[in-house]
Amino acid sequence: MYELSCFLPQEKDLKISVYDYDTLTRDEKVGETIIDLENRFLSRYGSHCGIPQQYWISGVNTWRDQLKPTQLLQNVARFKGYAPPVVSENGRKINYGGQDYTLEEAEANKILHQHLGPSEERLALHILRTQGLVPEHVETRTLYSTFQPNISQVL
Repeated sequence: MYELSCFLPQEKDLKISVYDYDTLTRDEKVGETIIDLENRFLSRYGSHCGIPQQYWISGVNTWRDQLKPTQLLQNVARFKGYAPPVVSENGRKINYGGQDYTLEEAEANKILHQHLGPSEERLALHILRTQGLVPEHVETRTLYSTFQPNISQVL
């Protein structure tokens, strides 16, 4: 994972170039792609690649979105015209869209790990995953060569 800072809209294009690795000869460019960061940030899908399976507070799967699941759930409720979600005091029950969700039903048959976060965040993430949102995924992009810009490069 690489984390970079930029100023939108001045530095909106992220150019990624892929090179092969040769031990005896010069490394050659396989291809490149350009990602419009401003377009991605302002899209209705947000700047993330979907909703993860679990809410982790540490380790390699640490939550990467700038908003926590409870905040995302509030945004989805506002978008759908629902009342804001109501979280119980112990964080083990959330009323969303007129329905009660409990942590016990969300985590049935799951092994709890030390890296998992607070119960209200885990439950909010469970509710988000039932809303038909895009699940976390790996994005694939076509690479184009500067020598043959109209032909996609296959690895």
